[in-house]
Amino acid sequence: MKETGKFGFWSIVLLGINGIVGTGIFLLPNKAYSIIGSASLGVLLFDAVIAGCIALCFAEAASLFTRNGGPYLYAKHKMDRHRYCLGGYGRWLCYSIRCCSTSFKW
Repeated sequence: MKETGKFGFWSIVLLGINGIVGTGIFLLPNKAYSIIGSASLGVLLFDAVIAGCIALCFAEAASLFTRNGGPYLYAKHKMDRHRYCLGGYGRWLCYSIRCCSTSFKW
């Protein structure tokens, strides 16, 4: 498979948005509104700012390399093998928890 280029700024932004939208858009707002009322809109705006910061961090890490790979390539380059493996297991665990929480509507 031929590499056509690295992830650009907007690709990273949209990947972050996809992760957030895919896990909480249908479950979180209704539950938050029932708990804290109209202040939940402020919480959602705060979350949007945090997501933007995360997207900027991914874009900065992507600008350090010329190859495709995202967080995998960055971790492989910057960490020793032990911490790199722990990071992979941690990422797998976070994705598993996210899938379970979405399917059980927590």
